[in-house]
Amino acid sequence: MADNDDTARPDTPQTDERPTKIIVPFGVERVRVNVAIEAAIAVAANRGQFPPAVDFYAQDVGDDGEPVGEILMAKSNGAGLALHRAKVGFADACKKLGITPRDPYNPLADDYSGTAQQNIYYTITVDEWARYAAAYGAPFEVESQPDITQASGGKAQAEYATWQDAARAIADEFYDHDTKEKTRDSLKGYSKRVMDEMPRRDIRGPQGRIDNPATVQREALQGEKWWAKKPK
Repeated sequence: MADNDDTARPDTPQTDERPTKIIVPFGVERVRVNVAIEAAIAVAANRGQFPPAVDFYAQDVGDDGEPVGEILMAKSNGAGLALHRAKVGFADACKKLGITPRDPYNPLADDYSGTAQQNIYYTITVDEWARYAAAYGAPFEVESQPDITQASGGKAQAEYATWQDAARAIADEFYDHDTKEKTRDSLKGYSKRVMDEMPRRDIRGPQGRIDNPATVQREALQGEKWWAKKPK
């Protein structure tokens, strides 16, 4: 994944392609408004939360705009109408649920009014998303942090020439795990996760514990040191 938002995936069993639960990968903190709304409505509809809708439509439309030919009927799970109403009414829902959409490109902005354009790029927190999903009866789950330390044997710094080598090895473990789970983090995200993991394995820099993900990114992971070699 390119950012730490927009990365939730539905719980999709092989026997049923319709999502029945929202599952948020570990590390995701915010999600775009449109994604939050669409996921909640899709899951709720697939769980039968909305009255079924019946649409009537013609096979063709004449030059005068009138229907031509047989009038057909299609039954839906109500998702289309529910989605339209959810997007139109999201600003009101935010007030009721204590949700504050933010502009990730302008942190000082405080002008959310629920426009279609704002919903494309404004984001909400995962906790706010969970409250919104609950209002629609959509099950919501945030994945726990994978225990890659135990899985890898918790290799300590002594096995590597430098702390940077150790950091890259940890990043490889996270990357391989994410690839297996069909998700992907950003360079910034991997840098933070590696920073958090290093003290658990007693890996330190020359001055002691490294507590700035920018240091991990700059010294060990950016460009040809690691990130440029990874398929995106």
